[in-house]
Amino acid sequence: MKTAQDVGSPVEFVFLVGYNGEPLRSLATLVLVVDWPYEVTNGKWLIYPTEVLVDTGTVRPCHPPGDIINPLNLILSDNLESGGRRRREIEESNLPPDVASLATAKRDRSETTLTCAGGSARCVRFSCPLRDMLASATITVRGRIWNSTLLEDFRHMDRVMVQGGAELHLQTDVPAINMPYKPVQFYVSIDSELVDLPHAELPLWVIIVSVLSGVLLLSIIIMLLWKVGFFRRVGYARLIQTHHAVCIRPDERQGLCASLPHSQRHWVTSWKLTTRYY
Repeated sequence: MKTAQDVGSPVEFVFLVGYNGEPLRSLATLVLVVDWPYEVTNGKWLIYPTEVLVDTGTVRPCHPPGDIINPLNLILSDNLESGGRRRREIEESNLPPDVASLATAKRDRSETTLTCAGGSARCVRFSCPLRDMLASATITVRGRIWNSTLLEDFRHMDRVMVQGGAELHLQTDVPAINMPYKPVQFYVSIDSELVDLPHAELPLWVIIVSVLSGVLLLSIIIMLLWKVGFFRRVGYARLIQTHHAVCIRPDERQGLCASLPHSQRHWVTSWKLTTRYY
């Protein structure tokens, strides 16, 4: 893989941080700590982290130590990251209104949740300081769903829920400055893109034309068979064996019978003698 687009579908998480009061400046620094679900238990990628942007009035990238963000050095592009979402939204809007995804039809029985706390996923922890924050800050964490892992390990699932976590810490050397600990959780829902297309209905005129064409073809075949005599019945007299009797004078019978071979059956016919022989 060379680009982040080759990995899979893009995901983006936006964390908003704000407080009321005077800016902390050099007294303390807020730090966002993220537990990122980066792989499943068998070591395959789950959500590949591509970049982290911190906006405290000035947008700058965050590079946590340990080569956590984009460890494969894939080529990133803002157009690719945002274009993938726009293209997916357009494809979904072009679906017919009566098309239901398989995930919607079978969500109750084919759904799983991957969490780091439950042991079904592995998380990596990284932090980004919110330096020079005045009143608010926006932290954007982007990543890519590793599609090959879902196709190989979760192909029978219609929905996969992935859970991560984030915490906001206060770093200061002043004991009087403190902040309550409030962790948050974030989820990403990965649905199957298979759709159950509605049954196509043939127009009535197509059915009528098909029936008439079949009847016409059958009529032509029957006519050709009739022309060649296929339906002509053979007479009974032509099927039985016939024998022809020959009138022989009594004085000639003895000599004729002696000349016939013994294997041949002799047929004897009797009739009344008349004064004529034909």
